[in-house]
Amino acid sequence: MKENPIMHTWLKKIVLASLFVIAVTLFAACNLGDDDLAVAAVTVAGANTVQVGTPAAYTATILPADATDKSITWSVNNVSGEATINQNGILTPVSPGSVQVVAKAHNDVQGTRTVTITAGRIPVSMVTITGAANVALNKTATYIAQVQPLDATDPSVLWSVSPGTGSAEINQNGQLTPLTEGTVTVVAVADGFPAEKHVLITAAEIPVTGADILIPDTLYEFDETQLSYTVYPENATYETVTWTLINQSGEGILSPGGYLTLLKPGTVTVRLTIGNHVEEILYTIETLPNLITDFIVSRDGFFFEGESEEPFKFLGTNNYTLHYKSDAMIDDAIRQAADMGIKVIRMWAFFDGWEDEGRANYAYGQLEPGVFTQSPEARYGEVLYDRNTGEVKPAVHVLDRVDYAIHRAGQHGIRVKLVLTNYYPEFGGMLTYVKWHNDLFGTSYSGRGQFYTNETIKTWYKNWVEHVVNRTNTITGVPYKEDPVIFAWQLANEPDGANVHIWADEMSAYLKNDLGVSQMVSVGAQGSLGHAPSTLTINKDTADGRIADDDDFHYEFVRQGVGGNYYGYGTSVNHWAILQLEHIDYSTAHLYPDHWRIPPDRAIEYGEKFIRDHAALAKYWGMPLILEEFGIMRSTHDESLQIHRDLAYDTWLNALYEMDAYGMFWILTGIEDSPDSDADGNYPDFDGFRVLNDGGSTAMLLREYAKLYNGEIETIERTDRMIMLSPLHSQITRANTFRVEVKVFEVDKTVEEVLLYVHGQAPIVMNHRTDDPYRTGIYDHVLNMQAIEPGEDYTIKAVVRYTDGTELETVPRNVRRYIFLELDTLFVMDFNAEQTINFQTFGSYEAQLRSIHHNKTLELLELDILNSSGHWSEHKVKLIAFPPTSGGLPMIPNTFRVQYTTLYNKEIVDALGGNPTLKNYIALEPGWVKTGIDANNVTINTIRTNADKDDSDPTKRSDIGVRWIDLNGDGIETPNELFYFQTVTIEFVPNDTLNAIAINPTTGGMPYDGVMYIDDVILYGYADGAPIDSLEPDPDFEFDLGE
Repeated sequence: MKENPIMHTWLKKIVLASLFVIAVTLFAACNLGDDDLAVAAVTVAGANTVQVGTPAAYTATILPADATDKSITWSVNNVSGEATINQNGILTPVSPGSVQVVAKAHNDVQGTRTVTITAGRIPVSMVTITGAANVALNKTATYIAQVQPLDATDPSVLWSVSPGTGSAEINQNGQLTPLTEGTVTVVAVADGFPAEKHVLITAAEIPVTGADILIPDTLYEFDETQLSYTVYPENATYETVTWTLINQSGEGILSPGGYLTLLKPGTVTVRLTIGNHVEEILYTIETLPNLITDFIVSRDGFFFEGESEEPFKFLGTNNYTLHYKSDAMIDDAIRQAADMGIKVIRMWAFFDGWEDEGRANYAYGQLEPGVFTQSPEARYGEVLYDRNTGEVKPAVHVLDRVDYAIHRAGQHGIRVKLVLTNYYPEFGGMLTYVKWHNDLFGTSYSGRGQFYTNETIKTWYKNWVEHVVNRTNTITGVPYKEDPVIFAWQLANEPDGANVHIWADEMSAYLKNDLGVSQMVSVGAQGSLGHAPSTLTINKDTADGRIADDDDFHYEFVRQGVGGNYYGYGTSVNHWAILQLEHIDYSTAHLYPDHWRIPPDRAIEYGEKFIRDHAALAKYWGMPLILEEFGIMRSTHDESLQIHRDLAYDTWLNALYEMDAYGMFWILTGIEDSPDSDADGNYPDFDGFRVLNDGGSTAMLLREYAKLYNGEIETIERTDRMIMLSPLHSQITRANTFRVEVKVFEVDKTVEEVLLYVHGQAPIVMNHRTDDPYRTGIYDHVLNMQAIEPGEDYTIKAVVRYTDGTELETVPRNVRRYIFLELDTLFVMDFNAEQTINFQTFGSYEAQLRSIHHNKTLELLELDILNSSGHWSEHKVKLIAFPPTSGGLPMIPNTFRVQYTTLYNKEIVDALGGNPTLKNYIALEPGWVKTGIDANNVTINTIRTNADKDDSDPTKRSDIGVRWIDLNGDGIETPNELFYFQTVTIEFVPNDTLNAIAINPTTGGMPYDGVMYIDDVILYGYADGAPIDSLEPDPDFEFDLGE
């Protein structure tokens, strides 16, 4: 046989390999000794192909068979597939591909086997049917079977339908065709796994073929209406109806339910979707028409609209923001006024000069004498930036804003009264005119006297008036002086001084004769009655024909205020002369008991007599009266702010209505569309007089009076009631006694007695006060505060018993005896060089705050001030509450005491002479809640006397005196470096609605011109919260009457 070379080669390799294995084995055996036999080879046995998910067993064979240690470790190397293996050799395939099974002996000798993993069969585990639960007889429906897992081997679905009370057919695409009404069951089977869905076959649907959108023929911006529709055919069936609005040149909001709110004139598309049917209409939102066509005139002591014989009656308000705020704010303020029934709004039509106030409000008017239209950027190259966004924000011209306000007011049937300058420095005013003269001519005029008498200044004022009066509204196209929306021109806001009546005579003649205005003219003074006769009988017989013969009006005027004269009966303005001016059409008066320091228990009655006196004197001279500003600050726990606002407004408006006079409350506001708003998005209550159209008691009272003035009701319904006047709120008092006072109104019932319930005591019969003819229905009782310990309360309420056996009672209140609290020091602002001081100034009252800055060298807050008038003045420095790390004050709710020090240059004060009184206080924000009024009053003479006392004198006070400030830094004391100082301490009850403090240093009546300082503002309170009980008792407090 012929030799095969290939076979020969193969056999040679086998023999050589065998000899190698034997050699290795013998070698290992020789090395292990007689007792140990090593593993020489491992082979792996098992399937070469497996399926995913199907386990497979693998075994290992060891050579020699009698190896001493036969232990094996199993593992798997994933190549293109994936698997796991346990130590029993059980392989679990995970994903298709190839893997290598490895069996390793203890001495690292191993065997392997390559395994191919193929995809296995994946069964269906769940089937879910989705689709309509109801199908109309003339419709079809498609159902979808969702098969899980998504990678099942056979996901195909077999559809069928089982009849119930109805019948249907279904194809293999899942489309159901109903045959008869009733129920059927749709069945889907995948890989033997079934699912069912019960379906109701309903009567055949009648499709919508058309629809009409029902909307009023005419709608105006700000209108609101519910839209409706009709559908064709009438018996059409459908499930969904949706409304949408597409804004084009107009703007509105349309809810899915069809409630339409219109915001801006122009076109919009109204879309109605009914089922699958869509209808659209193009709709035009109309501009509101002007509702005012006739001028208001003054005749025979009344106002009339044009030639009407019926007097024009109204309730009005004030809003000074209308001349510089946004469209949205102006719109909201006017809409709120219209909603309340208000017919006249008093607003400003000026902005004199260019100071920080203009920058803060991004607004300007007359930058300089005769500079009426040029912007600050054009005039001075000054670009303004939004303090909230940092973006460029051009200033607006106030007359552009007045244009818009007049336009909007007329659309809502409201008239505006335009004021032409201000006695006060807000928005420029008279002092700006005087400053212009000083700057241009080198004069050193102080105060406002020259404003009324200086011919150059008067000419500047006349030029501005002419510019405003001759302006044509850029929106309506109507010249101001021909626009009946303008109720009247007002010469100034609260002009004051001996020459006001002379100046007013000249300026009113200028408006009427030279400029030819069609509207009325008024002065705007507050109405000081000191120049009126001490007594005057007023009726048709004494008025020299100015009161009609058929008018039985009679009034006995006595020039005396209730509880004292105060400002209202002073002589700062000759109101008596103003009433006799030929070109003045009506009388004005303002009323602010809080500002005039009228005692709270006399304020309401003082105001009522003040009103009746004014109305009677105006009638005597043939004029109507407008109380064009009045207000009561919102009450607080401060003992000085305890006047019942609603009772005051009710009393005063009732007196006005009875006297055929008119009222305009201060101040109605609405939204604030900037980050400067309060927490509710409204214009902040800066002065404490704000009224919102919010449904509160004050707003609802004013609504009722608006209805009365507008002729919608004949009278305001009143019921028997009782009001606690003192305390208005639970209160802390330092006094040794506290007078509790209530006012009882008898309408249909008769009072038997009024009792004061004091917890822990028997009921006390309250004293009926009949000694004051102006104060009726008053009952009081004096509590002895020394009978309780400091920090303890009297819990009280009043109960009135009527003769018919019925009772009324007030809510419980606490009167707490003051206790000096040992407090933690929460924060010290000592103005050191490392502190970052965060402050904001609101300017000054009756003075100029020329500059304010943190003097880090002296470690003081430096104010450069000018009180040129020599009248009462104050400066308003708001210290921001948060965050403390940036120099703000960690204010409420834990602060109970504020302390700060004011310093006045002794050389300046001594040169002025006199003995002025410093009346430093604070105001809490928001709302400008004046706190500590009159609590720290001190005269300069008192400070001088105290400073001269020896340090050993036990009567020497540490809170007032004289301090040396080393202004020159040379360590040498000089006279100009000595300062009178006062450390002011004010305590108050915390309120979590307040978040900032304004320090209000005053200069009394000093015409102070120079630098003063503020130092060491310290807040005291409880670092961990106040460990005191709430001041207010539970409304359902149960009294122990000790009976």
